[in-house]
Amino acid sequence: HKASESDLSRFRQRADKPCLRDKLGRAGLYIPWYQPMEQSSRLLRNLRISAARTDIVIAILLEFWQVSASRHECMDSSMEVRQMPIKLFSLDEFPDRIAVSKTGQYVVGGVFFLDFSRKLTFSRELFGRHFSFGFLTGLLVPVVHQGENDGGFVISVHISDPKFKLISKLWKQSYPSPKITLSEFVGGLNIISDFAEQFPEDCQ
Repeated sequence: HKASESDLSRFRQRADKPCLRDKLGRAGLYIPWYQPMEQSSRLLRNLRISAARTDIVIAILLEFWQVSASRHECMDSSMEVRQMPIKLFSLDEFPDRIAVSKTGQYVVGGVFFLDFSRKLTFSRELFGRHFSFGFLTGLLVPVVHQGENDGGFVISVHISDPKFKLISKLWKQSYPSPKITLSEFVGGLNIISDFAEQFPEDCQ
């Protein structure tokens, strides 16, 4: 059935009524019937271009995410090779404290202990940068020298370290703990030297 010209004219007039036009406009469906065909074609072409641009942006974001994930895996593998695992010690001279070192041995008179008076920090990365959110890569563990009250050093513990979970568990059990009061103090240069000897990679 072919509509007559008068039928089409009446339909166009109904569609152009303000109430119906507003409803169609809010839905993004209204195109004026009197609009030339070339303008309608231009509108459809713009819609296709917008959709294509959206697809391109999504593809770029996905590609960027995949590259970042691959970079993160490469960084993890290199860190596993480069980082030294920590070793924990229980010393008779300090029965209530846990000594730590990355060289497999501690320095007599220059022992470092886990400092439970300070907060443990989780190290996270996203797109190769450090953020407060993202992939968990390790811990920043506070340590304190046996000759100081207020510890100022932290050591890095990679997520691949065998003691990673143990360190997290110890902090959940012991943080926060009061600071140890000392009667004898060690000079700052000696503390720095002892730290460099037992945690060489954390001095870099």
